[in-house]
Amino acid sequence: MNYTSQLSQPDTEQTLRLLEQFVTLWNAKDADAFGQIFTENAEFTDIVGQTALGRRALIEQHRYPFAVVNKEAVLAMQDLYIRPLSDELVLVTAQWSCENSTTPTGQVLPTRHGVVQLVCQRDEAGTWLIRLVHNTDTNLMYERQERFIKK
Repeated sequence: MNYTSQLSQPDTEQTLRLLEQFVTLWNAKDADAFGQIFTENAEFTDIVGQTALGRRALIEQHRYPFAVVNKEAVLAMQDLYIRPLSDELVLVTAQWSCENSTTPTGQVLPTRHGVVQLVCQRDEAGTWLIRLVHNTDTNLMYERQERFIKK
């Protein structure tokens, strides 16, 4: 993952490890394991604007996509910008790509691209977990805008 960081080197390394876990666990499609890198009170807004409140809800939010439309998909993150919000909170903005997503009927979609923002929180033990995710699929944005572009 290429990145720019305003954090100290140790905090940058811990944040990068957390983001690598995010990608690895997402690609493993195990919603329960994926949920363990989030705080209990985490919020996750997905690419279609659905917001899950709490770890249990975000685990459930990911079961269907992991089993159906993203079953064979591979997520990658790049161009990370990492900056502190406070001593215990970090904001990460990243570009992502996803290959091999499908429609619910199994039709393979072109590679998708998007932007994700994550707020990471350091707990009392010094462990970084994800507190908030806002995810946007920019392919969807372009498709909507194409209706208004004159040719």
